Formats: sequence, C-alpha cells, structure tokens
Amino acid sequence: MPRLVKNVLLVVVTGALLAGTMGQGCAIIPPPPPPPPAPVTVELTNNTSMYVQPRVWTDPDWIDDYRVFMGRDPINVGAPLAPPPPNDVISMTFACADLGTLVVDGDLFLVPSGILKSSNILLLQEGEGKEYLCGDTISISYILDQQGNLWTTAFVNGVYLAP
Repeated sequence: MPRLVKNVLLVVVTGALLAGTMGQGCAIIPPPPPPPPAPVTVELTNNTSMYVQPRVWTDPDWIDDYRVFMGRDPINVGAPLAPPPPNDVISMTFACADLGTLVVDGDLFLVPSGILKSSNILLLQEGEGKEYLCGDTISISYILDQQGNLWTTAFVNGVYLAP
C-alpha cells in the first residue's frame, strides 16, 4: 500500500476509535445563533409653520404599490407634530424583520380650519439595492415649498433620498 493511503487510513481509523471511546454521552455543542439584525429607527420632524399629522404604515414584506396601504389604519404616532421652534420629533424603532416596506404620508392642519394633504407619499423598502438596511436611521421631514405645497422628504443616515 502506498504511504499516503496508509496515512489516510490511520487518521480515519484513529478518528473512529476516538469517537467510539467518547461514548454516547458526549455532546457536540452547536455554535450560538447569530444576533438579530439591528433595528431600524424612523424619525418624524415637522419643519412647517403649522401642525402636521404624520401617517405611517409598515409591512414585513416588500410591497411596491403604496395604494395597498391606503385601506389600512396607519400606526398611531400620537398627537400632531407642533411647528418649530422647537422641532417636535417622533422617534420609532422597528425590528428589521417587521420593516420590509415603510410608507409615509402626512396632513397639514390649516388655520383656521381644513387640511392640506402631502403632495407625495413615500414608499421605502429594506434590503441591498433598496432604500435602507437594518440598523439605519430614516429621517422623515415635512416641509412647505414656496407655492405652499406640503412635501414629505426622507433622509437615510443623513443622506438625502426623496422626493
């Protein structure tokens, strides 16, 4: 028998003998599970001169059409955001697995009465090649343009994203 074959057989037989002498009581301990992905933080800020009621919807799946959310109740974010100063900020933390899609809209409360709907609705998705990743901070800001239109803007980790 060639020397290489003898060495391989010796290693295999020795390993089998060692495993046999250890007995059935020997347990192989698996490595601990990996930690869960970092959560996603969503911050809502009012940068208008009037009160804004944010509307936020989430879904664990990727959904490409914001209209799917319009028949659902939004997340209760509490009282409307007051105008600055100071800038009211609502901060929410979501488990990454629960936030495959984030949809954000808002209404501006007009004085003395009425509302102005946002000119846009943001639909953001988590994942490589999408708008955000686990552990990111999404900053949503409500602003008025020079024509008086309400816009919902998004920054991810301080980088401007939309509209």
